[in-house]
Amino acid sequence: MQRADDFQRIKENIDIKQEIERRTGQTTKPDGKGHALPECPFCGGHNCFKISPTEHLFNCFQCSAGGSVIDFVMKFAPCSEREAILDLAGVHGIEINAGGPGGGDARRDHGRDAIFETAAEYYHRVLMATRTALSYQNKARQHDSLTLAKFHVGYADGNLHGHLIKQGFTEDQIIASGLVKSYAAAVKDVFWPGQYIYPHVGKSGKIGDFTTKEPNSKNNPRLRSEYKDPDCLFFNMPAFNSDTVILVEGQNDLLSVFGRGECQNVAACCGQLSKGQIDFIKQWASRRPGKTIFLCFDNDKQGNGYREKIENELSEQCLSDKIISINRKFANQERDTIEADQREEESEPSVSIPLAKTVRLKAIRFDEKYKDIDEFLKQTDKPAEAMRSLMENADVFLAPLKRLLSMYRGWCHMLDIKAGSNEIGEIIFDYFQTKGQYFVDGDKSFLFFRSKIYEIGNNMPFKSMLYELAGINYANSSTRQIFEVLQAKAYEYGRHTQVPGWIHTDLENKTIYFNLNNDKNEILRISPGNIEIILNGTNTEKILLNSSPKMRPLQYLQDVDIQEAMNEFNRLFMKNLACNASDKFFIAVVVMNTILIQYTKARGITKFSGTHASGKTGGAALITTLVYGQDYVTIGSPAADFSEATRSPITIQDNLESDTMSKTQRDFLLVAATGITKQKRKSGTDSENVYERVQTQVIVTAIEPFSEGELISRTNDIFFGEKYFDSDFVEATEIESKLVSARDRIWSAIFKLIAYDVLPGFAEKRKSALNLLKDKYAGHSKSRLNELYSCLFILCGELLKYVPHPEHSAGRLPDLTAPHLVLNDWIEQQDRIDRATAGETNPILYRLELLLREYIRNPEAFRQTYLFECTHNLGGVDEIIEVRFILSTSELYSAFEILAKNRGGQCPYRNVRQLGARLNDSMKVLEAARWRFQPRIKTVRGEPKHVFMKTFDD
Repeated sequence: MQRADDFQRIKENIDIKQEIERRTGQTTKPDGKGHALPECPFCGGHNCFKISPTEHLFNCFQCSAGGSVIDFVMKFAPCSEREAILDLAGVHGIEINAGGPGGGDARRDHGRDAIFETAAEYYHRVLMATRTALSYQNKARQHDSLTLAKFHVGYADGNLHGHLIKQGFTEDQIIASGLVKSYAAAVKDVFWPGQYIYPHVGKSGKIGDFTTKEPNSKNNPRLRSEYKDPDCLFFNMPAFNSDTVILVEGQNDLLSVFGRGECQNVAACCGQLSKGQIDFIKQWASRRPGKTIFLCFDNDKQGNGYREKIENELSEQCLSDKIISINRKFANQERDTIEADQREEESEPSVSIPLAKTVRLKAIRFDEKYKDIDEFLKQTDKPAEAMRSLMENADVFLAPLKRLLSMYRGWCHMLDIKAGSNEIGEIIFDYFQTKGQYFVDGDKSFLFFRSKIYEIGNNMPFKSMLYELAGINYANSSTRQIFEVLQAKAYEYGRHTQVPGWIHTDLENKTIYFNLNNDKNEILRISPGNIEIILNGTNTEKILLNSSPKMRPLQYLQDVDIQEAMNEFNRLFMKNLACNASDKFFIAVVVMNTILIQYTKARGITKFSGTHASGKTGGAALITTLVYGQDYVTIGSPAADFSEATRSPITIQDNLESDTMSKTQRDFLLVAATGITKQKRKSGTDSENVYERVQTQVIVTAIEPFSEGELISRTNDIFFGEKYFDSDFVEATEIESKLVSARDRIWSAIFKLIAYDVLPGFAEKRKSALNLLKDKYAGHSKSRLNELYSCLFILCGELLKYVPHPEHSAGRLPDLTAPHLVLNDWIEQQDRIDRATAGETNPILYRLELLLREYIRNPEAFRQTYLFECTHNLGGVDEIIEVRFILSTSELYSAFEILAKNRGGQCPYRNVRQLGARLNDSMKVLEAARWRFQPRIKTVRGEPKHVFMKTFDD
């Protein structure tokens, strides 16, 4: 029994009025010989709760609660009498005679303690001596022997009763322990053979309970409640001697977190989370500030329920740092520190703010494909590192923001001071800093919260969110001051960066971060030989990615079979592209290159050409269906295109013809193709600029070729037509529906292919590919895009391992493999298209050919019209076989102007200098059209003359 002098010492040394004020957070007022509490903490009644400090008693006239300070704590916590005494003694530093600091119980039956210890040792010896049982724990459960010994994990063989008799315990003692049971004709062990035994150690270090587990069985009995120590509420109660505890559900969870996770202070609920366990957690958390609880429950409905139950019970103690700071300031300040014009009359009684009870509550989240933390750690290569990462990135639970603001306003009301807008702004800032992440782009501040990015300021998304969570109405005059505080502090403490895109590549560490856009806020961390799912914005690398507005959620499937997924990729996507086989591979690797997009600056333009009903728009629709999860072939404005291209992997420009293309559209194509940054004037200013960096691959559909060399040299032109239609093609709607269903599998396979096959040794592979392009295909028509081609070549090599090319196979030529053959097809086709288009689209070549035709028709009239030197050679039948134009750049410019005037057009060049620059840029095109250029063959009146010579076949 508890000694009487302990009761007396507690009552006499603790001011009951101050203790009740401290625990309830209320302030009493004088009432006759005693004091009155505004509201009874038990029944909620008003003006019914009286305290008599002289008699050390309290009493509620409405609910009849009453007694000493010990009685109050027992009812308020709630807890046992012994727990109340230990609590009060610990808080106020009073020495008592009731057990040790670990909570030992003098009322315990020491005979039963000895039986429990003996039983635990026996069960553990049986486990260590039973090969199959130990193998199950070591191999199947992956618990090492040191961890098993630490927690005395045992194994039942049905012989405990006999062992206890041999140890000298009486039959009555053994039966009274609850570990054996008397049946009609015999006494048998309660725990039958084949069960694993888990002794529960109390805070004192003594065993107070036993639970069991049996593989493949849901019937796991435990020691009946009348036999166990009522204070031994969790498996591993000594964990609560620390200020930080990890709370898990089951025994195997605990052993995994302790052993593989290398975390000492972990406790397990072992069954339904009981009221007694919750009350104990509340009491433990309240004893002193600085306690932290990590909730690491299962990924199921029950685990979520446990988490919510504890969060609800501890909500009032889960305060933000700013609220705690304000509470400490208010609770510790003297009355005379409050400014005279803010405080009450001096004649009124002194007001004090009690110190708030606080606890840090965090929820550990791990991949939902794992049922529990035990399974997660078993599947992780570096479990201790993974556990530390989970704890570092655990979600912090806070009381609702409205409640935090209500606390602050309540304290201000008690002290009769005005709640300040600045302080309210800082409370709100601190809340979102804990629950989200701030970042700054230029002079704009942003908040990443609940998987969304909000611009902090006067805009509807942010105002709506703030009103919902904080009850802040922007129409109020004080609210604008709050917004100013939020913007200023976010700018000061936020991470200064650009608005993040949908992808981020750490080139130095060869790591790609890809936003999956799903409800779980997941991003993929793709590195050589590894793929990891991490949370967006709250990961250890502090990587925050924006959402692509078009992209529907993706789920990464770790167990996807790459070959099966690539078969679907080929059947649903590649086979339904109405182009030749090598171009199908080109389009496929362009889609795959979405993940490697930031490895290439000049990404070029992919153009689908063909007549009406050639399948080009259908091909674009297949791409958007695969990438975005729906058909997104649209025609947008140039401004919308620029905005979209900063946030979307693929941008489609449908039916974009040269004669209808605006300058802004042309500029967009060039910006996207070259990878340069677009600069524009910031709205509302005369001096500030906004910079937009495109992170997209552009696909254009059109009937006609581009007319400008700048676009042609950066465009990969692919011809679509009926002759390539798949005879097995079904309706587009059905194909797209099947593609959406297979989308997670296809992308998961692409992610794995890139992580495990492309990224390892990527730099060396790329260097080799670039050397191949420079050596074998020097000067090819798309040499500006060699950087892109090197990536596509590597991707093609990996794709061909799973999808065979119908026309090429490895070893067809001695020095070429299948990817080399496909690359050769790509370059030869683009060269052919480039030569065929050049005469029609290159302004200089086009006009030289017009001049040539005029000269051949009538050389003498030509000389009189254009006034520059020209000669020709005749063949055997008096036909012109070679023509030479000998003229300066200015004379060529004059000739182009005369030609334009005669034909009713305009010269495409503004001056001689511009023509000279474009002339140098057109040399390859002229050579391909069999024009030879000889610069500076002579100088006439200080002006250099050049020769343009065209030779005809015999």
